[in-house]
Amino acid sequence: MIVFIKFPQGQTLTVDISEHDTVEALFSEVCAEKNCNDVMLTLHGQPLDIDRKLSDYEIDEGTVLHALECN
Repeated sequence: MIVFIKFPQGQTLTVDISEHDTVEALFSEVCAEKNCNDVMLTLHGQPLDIDRKLSDYEIDEGTVLHALECN
């Protein structure tokens, strides 16, 4: 499925990932694409727990997540 990651600078990253993957797997994808070591992702203003699956948050095709930082 495709999800979108919006950054404060206005950039949007498109990530293809399975709904059964963990949030940690999504973090890894984002960090690899943005060449960063850490990122905080939120959904509806709430931070995502890296140990949970994307499906736990009902993240599906076309969901937009927000990145608060990328170090």
